[in-house]
Amino acid sequence: MYFNTVYIGGDGNGGTNKSYALYSAVNTNVRNFRNNIFVNARSTNVWFELHYAAYLVSTGGSITCDYNDYLASGTYGSKLGYYGADKAVLPIVTGQDISSFAIDPNFATPGGSVAANYIPSASTLVAVTGTGVTTDYDGGPARSTTYPSMGAFEYTVSPTSFTWTGSSSTNWNTTANWNYNIVPSSSTNATIINVTNEPIVNEAPATPAECQNLTISSGAVLTIAAGKALKVDGTLTNSAGNSGLVIKSIANGNDGILVNNTASVAGTVELYLAGGTGGSGLHFIILFLLWQSMTTGATIADVKTNLGLTNFNGDLLAYSESAAGANKDLGWQYLMATLAAEYILLILFLPYRHLMVIISILQQLTKQLSQDY
Repeated sequence: MYFNTVYIGGDGNGGTNKSYALYSAVNTNVRNFRNNIFVNARSTNVWFELHYAAYLVSTGGSITCDYNDYLASGTYGSKLGYYGADKAVLPIVTGQDISSFAIDPNFATPGGSVAANYIPSASTLVAVTGTGVTTDYDGGPARSTTYPSMGAFEYTVSPTSFTWTGSSSTNWNTTANWNYNIVPSSSTNATIINVTNEPIVNEAPATPAECQNLTISSGAVLTIAAGKALKVDGTLTNSAGNSGLVIKSIANGNDGILVNNTASVAGTVELYLAGGTGGSGLHFIILFLLWQSMTTGATIADVKTNLGLTNFNGDLLAYSESAAGANKDLGWQYLMATLAAEYILLILFLPYRHLMVIISILQQLTKQLSQDY
């Protein structure tokens, strides 16, 4: 069932009968619903779910359901869909509807009595190619071979958002891994969903992977490989928490890079720490003071004042193996802290072969942990 437009209007307030723009009764046949617009505009004055955009009685079987637009716009008693249970949001069919929408198609004159009243104008309702349908309902424009439109009428549409499908591999830059076979760009949005092939960014910092807004859905994982880069020009929304965004690190110091304008994004940032007595790299310290913020201070002077540092020149707090030499205590750099009894200083560091975690409750103690540069 391809390229149909169904609109259910009229007054449904007076009864308790249900209505559906799409109704599928059984799962014993092959069901394929793509490139359609299903709108149910009826309401009811009783508190029952009566009016559905799509109602699929039986789950399972051979079913394909995607690239559709569903809308249940009634004030009361309307529901987007049913598939084993009522569905208020997408997907209606579990595990599908990746490229479907639940938006107003903006019909010319909804409720009108001629077909032309149901020509949409929503510019993002992009259908999928390859269905074999080449013309629209009234023999008008030929179906686009690149971005055909959903519904019975062909009109101009173009995608502004791309969804990761992982159909081919885990490579961000592979077109077949995105729902419209186009890799996102600086002017388009990207959505990462929970699929088997989780995306990995492998683009160099000079030519990073890029998108406008990035959404990582619950359960999804996006990884930026070591030495590679991703640039998000707009807003980054991570609904998957710390495990949903992973920035990798390797021994040569070429860590993954995320260029991003959104504050307080959850994620996991790996840091490769090399042990041994001959290393010359800096081992970063995580400084956690319950009464201070590492984000305050626009200048070096502000940071020194706000964090109570004396020997700070703008670099990160660090542990230097080369400065330590034979005495590991000499490797500490840039830190002086004064804490009352109720404050906790937590330092994570790796001098030589040992990863140590020190948690101390300091009582009116000032301790010089560093060697001045």
